[in-house]
Amino acid sequence: MKVMALTTNFGFGPVSKLNTIINELKKEMPDTFIDFYGNGISKEYLNQNHNIDNFYDLDSDKDFDEIARNINNYDVVINVMNIDILKYCNNKSAKMYFIDSLSMLWNKSFDGSKNIDMYFIQDFFENKKNIENMNVNYQIVGPIIDIPKIKNREKKNILLINFSGLYNPHVKEAFFYNFVSVISEIVIDLFYTKYDRIIFSCNQSLAKKFSKINFRENVEFNFYRHDEFLELCYSAKDVLSLSGITFYLECLYLNINAKYLIPSNFSQYILNKKYKENNYGNVILLEDINKSYSIDENIDEANGVKLVEKYVTDIINNRKDLLKIEINNLTNSILNKRDKSSKELGQIEIIKAIKSLK
Repeated sequence: MKVMALTTNFGFGPVSKLNTIINELKKEMPDTFIDFYGNGISKEYLNQNHNIDNFYDLDSDKDFDEIARNINNYDVVINVMNIDILKYCNNKSAKMYFIDSLSMLWNKSFDGSKNIDMYFIQDFFENKKNIENMNVNYQIVGPIIDIPKIKNREKKNILLINFSGLYNPHVKEAFFYNFVSVISEIVIDLFYTKYDRIIFSCNQSLAKKFSKINFRENVEFNFYRHDEFLELCYSAKDVLSLSGITFYLECLYLNINAKYLIPSNFSQYILNKKYKENNYGNVILLEDINKSYSIDENIDEANGVKLVEKYVTDIINNRKDLLKIEINNLTNSILNKRDKSSKELGQIEIIKAIKSLK
């Protein structure tokens, strides 16, 4: 079987799911031939995965025509959350298996949803009405996460700040640079003498930029492989993070006590609200800084992204003092707990379904 592997560059959540599914597929069907189409953050993440036979350096968020022209060279497309490619696949013969963890965001059918052969939805805040509006075959599956065996179980006096989900192609890079600049300035000011090391985990581009301007001995900006990152999370005394479903579930299964910063995009805004409402974790809401920053969760994603960018820009430009108070309060908050899912891991369910459907 020949497989095209496809995702987006929206942070590490989608590509980490793809990585987990690829590894399970190769474990169950070793003779499967897998090609990855993508670049940027996704390629950075998958570069160490030796289960991938070929890497095709194309922008999976822009080069839709070129990617679509290659689809019929494959038997199966495993597509994690690349919505925009769907409408370019009208003449495909390959099976399209689409994996999603943000069904709560989509209040209308995807353009090209008819090209999905099976729609897999991760069991976490899924929206049944939105799913059924797609009018495609679907299956709700368990957490799509790879749980590593932690080697080093010693806790160290480290503060880890996870910026790994900090990317969106619809927002200018300067926004993310300013976001990291202000948050890191506040964190260092608050906690420089409290911890032996303060580590900011981010993509390679941001890590390089901030490493050049940071001259403090116990402060680091780095990009980590997935297993290294989770090992570091487990050993850190405290973890602050942008909200993300994959990371939340990993923390849940590894009993890592992460707490969540202000959102940098619309999906993070919704996740922070849901974590708070369901007592899933300690978070900073935009409304904690200014009540007027409330956003209707049912608006379309494009407008949601614009509003989050607008409000966060106001915070980092004009309300740093209030943000500093909230970050300090967050680190002192008591962690809430949630039980692990009793479902089988999602990647196992997905591969079983692919084997039965192909």
